[in-house]
Amino acid sequence: MATTQSTVQSVIDRYVEAVKASDAEALLALYGDDVHVYDLMAPFERHGKDSSRELIEAWLNGGGEQDCSVEDIVVLEEGDLAVARASIRYGYTGEDGTKHNMWNRATWTFRRIDSEWKIVGEHTSVPLSEPDMQPIFDAREK
Repeated sequence: MATTQSTVQSVIDRYVEAVKASDAEALLALYGDDVHVYDLMAPFERHGKDSSRELIEAWLNGGGEQDCSVEDIVVLEEGDLAVARASIRYGYTGEDGTKHNMWNRATWTFRRIDSEWKIVGEHTSVPLSEPDMQPIFDAREK
């Protein structure tokens, strides 16, 4: 179990590194070609790695400095499949120095493809406030 978690953990570590480096190609390389994504951002779902390319490139190549950290990681593995859940903090410092942070909840499904773990499923969300149903991007900071 520890070896698999370390291997899945290394994918998560490379995810963080790619975001911090604003490296869209490195981030996309972590995904399987047939990934299915339910992201916080529209559209409702995306099928296939290339369906996320434009969004990821716009996000990471938009100027400013990106930051990312992942906490509370839990990995479950069976054979060539693994599932991980975590809390992710995305940070951004604009070119004018304004800082923004957002916490996401994430669940990833990994498949070992040709001896390498790839993300084949991704679901991210934020909680909604009651009663107005507005997203809470700083829920972990309260």
